[in-house]
Amino acid sequence: MTFADLVPRDAVFVDANIFVYHFAPDPALQGPCGQFLQRIENQEIQGFTSQVAQAPGRLRSVGASPANGSRWRSRKCPKIRK
Repeated sequence: MTFADLVPRDAVFVDANIFVYHFAPDPALQGPCGQFLQRIENQEIQGFTSQVAQAPGRLRSVGASPANGSRWRSRKCPKIRK
């Protein structure tokens, strides 16, 4: 199955890799992943995830930074209070 096979109102699990490839400087994967996320944002399909917290570390490991063409910007997360 590919992203193009998804039809309106489909519900899919979105792995952290989709976010990594969307922001990483890889033109072969960046476009399709971005289009897929845009379809979710436009509510054409439903996306569910549980691993988004892994994405920033994975982005650093693949060398994603604005200096080498990535759209990803690192930001510090505020502390969560109990």
